[in-house]
Amino acid sequence: MKCRCGQREKSVPCCKEFLCDIKCKKRRDCGRHNCNRKCCLGNCPPCEVPCGRTLNCGHHKCTSLCHPGPCYPCREMVNITCNCGSTKILVPCGRKKSAVPPRCSSDCK
Repeated sequence: MKCRCGQREKSVPCCKEFLCDIKCKKRRDCGRHNCNRKCCLGNCPPCEVPCGRTLNCGHHKCTSLCHPGPCYPCREMVNITCNCGSTKILVPCGRKKSAVPPRCSSDCK
């Protein structure tokens, strides 16, 4: 009987599937990781490794599965306050430095 990928041949009972120990060296759809599946026909499954790259904000890591191309922008939100701290606005993480603080809505002390 030939194995599933067709690279090896062995005598086995006809009721059992024969899978060889040759690991697939193709890259997965992410382009970063090898398939490493034994006796693979070339239809490698999608990558299941978490991405883990640092996002543009520089503070958080990508939580998506491994993927080609850039990561999505950070979804975390941070508070920016006026000088006295009474008025707050939410901005996406990583844009805190470029954001303009809100105008104060309370009377100065």
